Amino acid sequence: MIFYATLMKTESSTVTVSDITPVKFNELYSKYKETLSCPCSTTSISYKNFVSNTIKLHPVCSSRFVSQEWIHALYSLNASRYGASDFRTTASSQFEILSSFCSLAQDIVNHTENDVGSNEFVTIYLLAGIQVEHESSFILHGISQINSTLISCVCATNPDCQTAAVIYGNSPSVLAYLDASFIYEMPGFIRGCLNSDSLLQSTLQCLYTESNSDCFARLLTYTSRFNPTFEPNRSVVDLHPLVYDSTWSHFPPNTSMSIIFREMMLEQWNQSVSYTKFYKSCAPTYCTYHQKIRTKTIVGIFITLLSTIGGLAVSLRLITPHFVKLLFKLWAMIRKRKQKQQKQQEHQGNH
Repeated sequence: MIFYATLMKTESSTVTVSDITPVKFNELYSKYKETLSCPCSTTSISYKNFVSNTIKLHPVCSSRFVSQEWIHALYSLNASRYGASDFRTTASSQFEILSSFCSLAQDIVNHTENDVGSNEFVTIYLLAGIQVEHESSFILHGISQINSTLISCVCATNPDCQTAAVIYGNSPSVLAYLDASFIYEMPGFIRGCLNSDSLLQSTLQCLYTESNSDCFARLLTYTSRFNPTFEPNRSVVDLHPLVYDSTWSHFPPNTSMSIIFREMMLEQWNQSVSYTKFYKSCAPTYCTYHQKIRTKTIVGIFITLLSTIGGLAVSLRLITPHFVKLLFKLWAMIRKRKQKQQKQQEHQGNH
């Protein structure tokens, strides 16, 4: 037991390691993460030094459908003559609002990204890669919270009123358009109370190649008829249908604009944290950790054990003679007591 207790006795020791590299840090972290500390050369690191963002807005925001050339091509001073339900009456205004939505979304994204990039990541010690990832996970509050008054119908008689947007033939007048027969219904486009209602209740499926209709071709055809100065093939506008890719887009063509705008037109916001850049910014010069070590080596333990045994031997050598004498005295006393008891018993037997 004495040998085992001596062998297992440990104490905590602080170890300092210099010339720290990322590989060395990972080795130390895997073994001593509970007590490992590596002071950074600087305690404040700008997020933009090691965090980057890949941001993608809805593809319509990077298309020619939000360009001023296209919006002007849809505009006409006499557009109201087509009637309220005719798509051409409000087409220019709807795409103008769509362009404004894209600009607003881009501005919010830019401001948010700049605000995040200008923030400082404060840390005294070097962190492991998984800790940096966790601490750098930004929750972008407010990106998807848009004033609800922008997406509510305000018609006094019917707040939810909406009709399909169509294109009438023969250029009906304001008074006669209800009796005119429409020649084409624009898939996805809705006519609401206000131009903003019309857009937010609509989808952009007419602008996609996946719409499985001739809507895009008809849109160009009727625009050229509506505005003789518009030439679909000219390089100034250079219109091409949108392409839906389900691998990175979470807005199918039939998604309403109200849903897309609630999510601030954002298709993707991917954050990338470079631990290599974070490590360089932290620039630790040394690390310390606590390690439990045995207080004695095997040789030291044997020396201690031999010393203990030697001490016991000397003690026994001194004590043993006196102990033996004591045993003899006790044995003699016990023997005399027994003899005395026997004599007393014999004496009583004679009487």
